Amino acid sequence: MILFVKIIHNLDDVKKYFTLIRKIMKGFILTTSFFILTLFVFGQEYRPFNFEKGRWFCDYQEGDSRSSFWEQYYTNGDTIINGLQFKKMFCYSKEYVWYQRDPIIHNYYLGGIRNNGNKQVEYFNNSTEQIEIIYDFNLQIGDTVKTGYGKYDPNRESLWNSHEMPLVLRSIDSVKYCGKYHKRYNFDQTSLQHPQFLIEGIGFYDGFMFPVFQPFEIIRRLECYGETGNPECVSCGGLYLSNNEIEYNQTLTVLPNPNSGRFNVDIHEGIDEVEIYDLSGNLVYKENSCPVVTTIQLDVPNGIYLIKVKTVNDHLFSTKMVVKKEL
Repeated sequence: MILFVKIIHNLDDVKKYFTLIRKIMKGFILTTSFFILTLFVFGQEYRPFNFEKGRWFCDYQEGDSRSSFWEQYYTNGDTIINGLQFKKMFCYSKEYVWYQRDPIIHNYYLGGIRNNGNKQVEYFNNSTEQIEIIYDFNLQIGDTVKTGYGKYDPNRESLWNSHEMPLVLRSIDSVKYCGKYHKRYNFDQTSLQHPQFLIEGIGFYDGFMFPVFQPFEIIRRLECYGETGNPECVSCGGLYLSNNEIEYNQTLTVLPNPNSGRFNVDIHEGIDEVEIYDLSGNLVYKENSCPVVTTIQLDVPNGIYLIKVKTVNDHLFSTKMVVKKEL
């Protein structure tokens, strides 16, 4: 006790002593907290995409088209591609056009999608008939990816091609979705005013299937993620497009497709009006007060055409059709 009193001569020494203790404790707490957080973020199990129950809701706008979309991505059924099992991915959307009261409903097949077991997601593109890796969660801080899918290729960098600009992974943390924690990969891009991020098992903030990282002419946002039958998910409110709407939309049928110009339109509901446009927006066919099943004969060149149908109940539908005459 006498020795302790000799060492601490006055009140200033006491203050210095306790200040030193606080600094040591603060450093210990910060170091311990960082260590625990590191173990939590990097040690947590990988969360794959839940393609069975997942629903992805996106807002989509394109330039001066004066139209906007609410999109819902979902899967329905399985398919075998190159000996591998994929889930069938669809996009159901409502297109709101400025001059039209009711939305135009679209529902189309995108292709196959699957978790490949290597912290990656494979997508079979129905248009190109190619399998590509669209998500890769084997990322470390400092890695670069291109503004789209896959690794960034510096040999193709171009300031005029925004899709080639690199995203640099700056940090990794964790966020909670539907009752589970998912890793969040935070990117930085010098040409943008806002950061980008990718969430494990959820997707990119700038779009689930087709992210757009350079918001100039096209803007897409992943507004909400939910899972059917999971009460721990945050409600997506009005963004949810019900299963009844999805099933209802699938009643629009064009057979055969492709065709020679003669085909049937079947919507299982009284048709008030049918309009057909070419890709330039020219009206090539119009008919009013049609029966439920309508046979149409077109004398048009080979190509892709857009069919718009309005029912007696003011439901609006559209789909694409291919005219391919034998030469």
